[in-house]
Amino acid sequence: MNTEEKYSNYSKEDGKILNKISNYYRLEINNEMNCSKCHTESKYGSNYCKQCGNELFKVVDKNLFNIVEKSKFNINNIKSYASSTNIFITSVSSILILFILSVIFNGMMDISLGKLGISISPLHTMLGMNLGSINITSSSLIGVGEVSVHLGVISLLIAPIISLVISNILFMKNKSNTPNELIINSIGVGIVYALFMAVISMISKIELNSYDMMNIATLLKVKFATTSIFINSFLIGFLSTFTIGYKKRIGKENIYINIFKKVINIFMIGYILVFIIVGILTISDSTYLYEFGISEYMKYINTGIVVSQLSVYMWGFANLIPMVIGDYTISIFNILNSNLFFDTKLIFIIVFILVSLIILIAGCNLKKHFKNNDKNVLLIFSIMYSFVMALISMLSKIDVGMGMLTTNVNNHNVITFGLPIIITIISSFIYSYILAFIGYKLYNFE
Repeated sequence: MNTEEKYSNYSKEDGKILNKISNYYRLEINNEMNCSKCHTESKYGSNYCKQCGNELFKVVDKNLFNIVEKSKFNINNIKSYASSTNIFITSVSSILILFILSVIFNGMMDISLGKLGISISPLHTMLGMNLGSINITSSSLIGVGEVSVHLGVISLLIAPIISLVISNILFMKNKSNTPNELIINSIGVGIVYALFMAVISMISKIELNSYDMMNIATLLKVKFATTSIFINSFLIGFLSTFTIGYKKRIGKENIYINIFKKVINIFMIGYILVFIIVGILTISDSTYLYEFGISEYMKYINTGIVVSQLSVYMWGFANLIPMVIGDYTISIFNILNSNLFFDTKLIFIIVFILVSLIILIAGCNLKKHFKNNDKNVLLIFSIMYSFVMALISMLSKIDVGMGMLTTNVNNHNVITFGLPIIITIISSFIYSYILAFIGYKLYNFE
């Protein structure tokens, strides 16, 4: 090989590759809309900034050893993206605000629940508002029993969300200016907030002594499950921080963050619309609740709480997910043959059409904003949509195990309200992909 060939990448005779640099490096085209140097918006796929001439492509190392080494470097430099002080202040302040709200809520419970309300401290109320699972055990001369309770009452999330929103607006909103900063700060707040709540769950136990008519003492121990508290609190903290910290500029720089925010917006808007429909129905005529066998709970539970919970389940129903309400399982496949009244069936069908229309419009929106993107935006959208639906399924599940508290004989009857999580993931992914695909293809206004 002569000197010219030694330093050439291609042969002048037949164009054959002489150097194997392509085996280790590749050029990654521009996926970001803004120049990293002057922040001028550029056309997708551009190699150079039209304003300053800065390179928009990246040289990506394909060598496995180098990738591993760079990953270690990146992990060690996560701190450069995280606003550690603000993460801590945001988490602590949100817990303090939630504690104040819990004290107010406890004051109302003391009036309505009497002695039992006095036994519940604001710390227990905070844990309950984060939808933690509760384990209740009893022991007496008669025997030992246990009850497991998961109260995924969506309306309880209002207090933690308000606390986190206020704290994020005050201390975190302007600290996330890039995609990396937004993700790292959201994860940071989620973890710190969840750790505080997990510690509270470990130190917050209730012990009650009661006596029956025969003066037989029964000891009740009530404890929140630390694992469920940590997971739920992390999700609440992460999503709240992400939503408040999101900016359109960040969305333009990262397609995944952009689509994830669109998925959150879809659920928020859709949920409000479904809530309005179910609320109007319940106010005008609540007889349909008798069909579900939950009318008796209306004596003890506020109507708004029932409506907010049913709205979540109806959203799942509209995604081809069977909704479980006590002994009833209702899905789009059995609704017409069910024993429900015609008016009730009509409401379900209206919600189904509404949700389908929302996802169709989302598909059109994807075509409008990402038609020149080489990534499979429909697949990304459906994966993220099914992920959010899985979170909703997990948080909104009401599961009460009916183990006997006074004997050592276990009764395994379970009262369940919710959406099966595995079916939720599969159904929501397939259904959202099909509808978004149709909307994507139908959009042709440009």
